[in-house]
Amino acid sequence: MTPLWLSHKPLRIDSGAPLSAYRNIDPATFETAWRIAAPESAREALIPTGWFETWLETTLVSNPETTSDGHFLAPSGPVQDVREHWTAGKPIYDASRITSPVLIVAAEWDIDVRIDMAQDLFNKLDNVPYKRFIEIGQATHMVLLERHRKQAYDEIIMFLNETVYYASGRS
Repeated sequence: MTPLWLSHKPLRIDSGAPLSAYRNIDPATFETAWRIAAPESAREALIPTGWFETWLETTLVSNPETTSDGHFLAPSGPVQDVREHWTAGKPIYDASRITSPVLIVAAEWDIDVRIDMAQDLFNKLDNVPYKRFIEIGQATHMVLLERHRKQAYDEIIMFLNETVYYASGRS
């Protein structure tokens, strides 16, 4: 959930392999990588029963780049951004220039955009009228599809409602 930010460590999305326009994604490997972020004892319960299959079916149907072997293609642009910006110390945007309210929703087990990255971004939001940092426990980067997703959705809705309220001039 947290947007990419600077990392002094390599990020999992970048295997270091040469880049082409797309990456070939094996669904079984993707599911394993998703679950591996959680402690072993929590992996089975992380995703509600049937949800991965529903997500996969929707992804394959909606992705014109599905291969004949059931794999799907994902653009390599995010990996290139990681190489050229996020692990190279060259952010794509200047967080101190953001001037609207900001909510950062991080996940306890997110190994793709780690808590330290989210906190660093949060600390650089110097010119926002207000900001909030929420950490959803027992969740990964894919929290919106996991069993604790309602917490994330509730926090987002609450924040958006507050933003509308404060923007209306009421306080």
